[in-house]
Amino acid sequence: MLRAPILLLLSPVSSEWNILKSSGLAEFEPAFVQAGASSDTDLALLTDADLQSLGLNLIQRRRLQQRLAHATATASETVDGLRTFGSAGKQITLAAGENELYNHTCSKRRALGSICILGHMWFGGAWDRYGISRLRIYVDGEAAPSIDGQLYLLHGIVEGLQDGEAAPWSSGSLLGRTGKPSGTFNTLQIPFSKTIRVTMQSYDGPSRPSNASQRFWWIFRGTEGEAAVALGSRTLPTSARLRLHTREDVMVPPTSFLSLLDTPSAGAVLMTTLSVHAESENFLEGEIRVNMSSMARESCSYGVCSSVTMSSGTEDYFLGTYYFNEGGYHNALAGCTHLQHIDGHSWEFAGYRRHDRDLLTFGPGSTQMSWRCGEPGVGNPTACTVSSYVLVYEW
Repeated sequence: MLRAPILLLLSPVSSEWNILKSSGLAEFEPAFVQAGASSDTDLALLTDADLQSLGLNLIQRRRLQQRLAHATATASETVDGLRTFGSAGKQITLAAGENELYNHTCSKRRALGSICILGHMWFGGAWDRYGISRLRIYVDGEAAPSIDGQLYLLHGIVEGLQDGEAAPWSSGSLLGRTGKPSGTFNTLQIPFSKTIRVTMQSYDGPSRPSNASQRFWWIFRGTEGEAAVALGSRTLPTSARLRLHTREDVMVPPTSFLSLLDTPSAGAVLMTTLSVHAESENFLEGEIRVNMSSMARESCSYGVCSSVTMSSGTEDYFLGTYYFNEGGYHNALAGCTHLQHIDGHSWEFAGYRRHDRDLLTFGPGSTQMSWRCGEPGVGNPTACTVSSYVLVYEW
């Protein structure tokens, strides 16, 4: 059966039709149409079995695949064919409920095999509980958003102005904050092939939508005709989609595990955010562990064996040391954005960790990522209240 992410034109006047014609495949146009292909069908994502079912012989299939690959490679080497899209909202009214801020439909006349990428966001505004407003991003007509999260946690921060959260700061061009309480920005690369829709909703509490109206500012921008998403120096498959895995305000008993990510897909982690509140600072001994069904569990600590032990404690996963003894910071890989000892009785921490250079990739099968609320035999860990966000490209 044909699959239908929308990327490719098949109209007789398009360059893609010329590729079919020059490949000696024009006679198969009726077969493509009969099988459900239209001017929106992406030939680049059809499997060899798909093409075979349409009656293409081995030589014809290989010829078409080679020409599609060449066209995609050519598109990735030049800015020709790229087209910027975007808009901005100035002092709009953010009413009660979910508000659509922006939507965009990919042009059908973009480069062969290319995708569209939303690549820049900026947000303004100032009101109580601004940081827990929920940003939702719907890709390619999905009913449930692939990204649905609190504005601050999506940028690695929590409410309050402590240490590294005080603006201005940035982690290179990927994310940052320039003002108080807003001016948050990011360049998350969010790929799509048909449509993208962005909404925002204000909240009075984590699960209490606000009935008040607010003044809000925003910018969204991206490009059409991109060959693929780049993660560091690597190019991801055109089928990769960015998804957010969340856990919010979860109570974790001492030395118990919290699942941060559990997916059957192949993929690559872009960024993690962790926010913890606990009576004892010994939660910082908790390690980040990853298990993959394709890898043996040979990395062992505290009696637990994993495929990959990502850190020997919480702070060193975020590149800190000695319980963040120099306070908050931001760099190109990680940040400690919130660290506070409250009245000598409890601790709060928040931080982000990027994996666009320090890659964390996995193949299809079962992949889990976890964090532990302290480790047994190290200090006196107490129960943790935890929120975690993991942004992952999956395909």
